[in-house]
Amino acid sequence: MNGKCPVFLAASLAVVLAAAPASAGEPTIRPAPKLTDAERAELVAAMITEVAAAEDPQSAASAYARGNSVQPDNIKLHEAYMTRMLKFGLVRIAVHPARALLRLDREHPMALSVTGYVYAGDGKLAEAFDATVGAAVNMRQDASVMHNLGQLAVWYDLEPDLPALSPAARRTFEKLRPEFAESREYAQAYEKMADAYEKRAAALAECDRQMAPLEGAAAEARSQLADAEFEYRALMDEIDSRTRLIESLRRQLYLLDWRRHDGHGGDYYQRELRRQELVQRIRLEELELDRVRQQANRILTDVSAIRAQFYENEVRLANLREQRELAVTRVRRLFRWDPPAVDGVVTPEVERFVYPPGGRPAAPEDPEDAAARRLEVAKLYVRYNLTEKAVTVLREIAAEYPETAAGKEAAEILEEIEPEKQAGRQQGKPRL
Repeated sequence: MNGKCPVFLAASLAVVLAAAPASAGEPTIRPAPKLTDAERAELVAAMITEVAAAEDPQSAASAYARGNSVQPDNIKLHEAYMTRMLKFGLVRIAVHPARALLRLDREHPMALSVTGYVYAGDGKLAEAFDATVGAAVNMRQDASVMHNLGQLAVWYDLEPDLPALSPAARRTFEKLRPEFAESREYAQAYEKMADAYEKRAAALAECDRQMAPLEGAAAEARSQLADAEFEYRALMDEIDSRTRLIESLRRQLYLLDWRRHDGHGGDYYQRELRRQELVQRIRLEELELDRVRQQANRILTDVSAIRAQFYENEVRLANLREQRELAVTRVRRLFRWDPPAVDGVVTPEVERFVYPPGGRPAAPEDPEDAAARRLEVAKLYVRYNLTEKAVTVLREIAAEYPETAAGKEAAEILEEIEPEKQAGRQQGKPRL
């Protein structure tokens, strides 16, 4: 790393911290001179070099963050970090500088290819189509981009539920399609996915052919069940009505017999006629009630048979729907998205970076840089009145890095925070 870089970083940090109003009792932090354009360019160039040479993702991210804090709109810095993360296989991290690049240049080819790959992996094929078409305009020699575009072209041509796509992407694709088709990777990917879509269409057609009669039978069964339920309710109402009528007739017969035994039954002949009429009426109503109950039982038996057949059809339909879904899922699983190549080499995506055998490579620490980073933490403690923590860190900096600019500044801040304690130490008093 350029020896000036830590000094520039410390200076920029001091400018930021000095911009905030100091709280009561807080030592004054002297602002450093503002970076010139030349110094800023030199610092960012050093960070770009450090990103490109980083041996692990953490080192690359640290250099990228420092450079981004100085010049967030530097295209080369974003490109270096995106490329480095692609080489590590960390495409999900590379997509962040890729999106930053697209905010600066909407047609950046590599950034479009990275975002297209991530969209495709997430199942957002409409967004992936838009980005990949934009990348393919200037990356027709990239095997990964053309392979991904070939798969998306089949999806574009044969997907029955195609979502709304960007009109600009549609126009660009239709215009350049003959040129895209000249790519071997595009043609192979298209042929493979087209064959998969044809098999899916055949499987779906067979499922639909078997499902049609079952769905018709299910609809008929639902209609029959509804009619039977309506008829059954009507019969149950009739049973209830006839039961109440029979109970009423029996009460009349009981009253008639009671009056006869009481001696107030009136004319014997008329009473006997009425009694016979009630007995006959009750008998007829009971016969009719029995008939209605038998009819209701037959309906229940028919309903049980209809419902059993209905459930059997539903099970078969569920199996066919599952087969249908599997046919769709099988095609989705055949999509194989390739991350963009860097220098002609495609690094497979990894979920996390694994250090090589022997552990994380040790990088030599620059005293100026290390002291400046720790001094930044101490100043933040001072800023928020965490004096004890600040004193602890400042003492460590002054003791471990006495010859650095940060170490000297730490000693000066200590004198402002606790002049009496510092004076006591100089006179040989025990350190607190």
